[in-house]
Amino acid sequence: MGVWALPQTVKQAKELQKLVAKPLSLKVAADKLYNLLGDDDLFDGIFEAKEKGDFDVRILVESSLSKFLNEKENATKPWNKEAYKICQNICKSLEEFYIPY
Repeated sequence: MGVWALPQTVKQAKELQKLVAKPLSLKVAADKLYNLLGDDDLFDGIFEAKEKGDFDVRILVESSLSKFLNEKENATKPWNKEAYKICQNICKSLEEFYIPY
């Protein structure tokens, strides 16, 4: 698993939060996420999904981000506490968005 970017600063976390506040199209997801949440598994999912057409990739972002938040001890550098909290809130809001009622 290759990871080259995590939203571990407040600036990055807020930028990611703003990005996923509205639907995120496959057409622009890779470019916009590259320096915020760079993860081979996430990008593999994005590129595989492109073959099926366009859709909102925020569920892929939530899944990837949750994985890193749950395994924060494996991060290459420590999480900024405020950035970590922002990222938790991102996951919570996206989980609520995708839970079928």
